[in-house]
Amino acid sequence: MKGYKKYAVGLMVCFVAFGLMSSSASAFWGFGKSKKENNANYAGAVVNVNNKNSKIATSTIVVVSPNGGEQWKAGTKKNIVFKGDVNVIDKPVLLYLRWPNNSFLIGETVLTKSKKIYSWKIPKALEQRNDYKITVVAHDGTITIAEDESDNFFSIISKK
Repeated sequence: MKGYKKYAVGLMVCFVAFGLMSSSASAFWGFGKSKKENNANYAGAVVNVNNKNSKIATSTIVVVSPNGGEQWKAGTKKNIVFKGDVNVIDKPVLLYLRWPNNSFLIGETVLTKSKKIYSWKIPKALEQRNDYKITVVAHDGTITIAEDESDNFFSIISKK
């Protein structure tokens, strides 16, 4: 009987080891899979919330100006104008200047019911280009709530 127990234990160890290496076990345990693949294994358990009885809150923020075609002079102050729905009111808003393969943070403000602008002093040394866009990002401190970018390019020209 002792030999049988050793054989059974050995068989069980082999079964567990083989099971952990097999694709079905790795799918179950999530070994060797990305988070996305792991979550796909449980997709059938997700409750469908896209029905007429559910209300999914969406938040929007929109760049109003510059929204394309403007020519702003380096060294001057310009107002970046944006608007948002009630879900982004009183939330921090980050403003970025973007151009192909580059960007930098211009500043941060808070969107309120009365304040929907950010006064930006355009650096004198900023490169003259005609392919700039403004991106505004509303967040709650940890995640992005809403984001928008100028619809088209605007230009920064010299102050001359």
